Amino acid sequence: MNTMSLAPPMRDPLAKRRATGLLLAIVVLWPMLVLSEFKPWLLFEPGNVKVMSGFVGGFFPPVHNGEFLRMVLHIASPERCSLL
Repeated sequence: MNTMSLAPPMRDPLAKRRATGLLLAIVVLWPMLVLSEFKPWLLFEPGNVKVMSGFVGGFFPPVHNGEFLRMVLHIASPERCSLL
């Protein structure tokens, strides 16, 4: 008889702890989401999608003209940066 095919079932020794942690997280976070009126599906309504696409679309293509680069160099100059 081939004993190699009878492998012991794979078990997760920490499954109970992970399930308990997940349940605890849900119990703690659910009231917070309800109180904050968190409704992510509202982000995908047609009016909101139009506003978000306009906002995100304003970043593409990135600005790299001379005036913008001079402003970046001015802001990033060593005398203005306290970390340098």
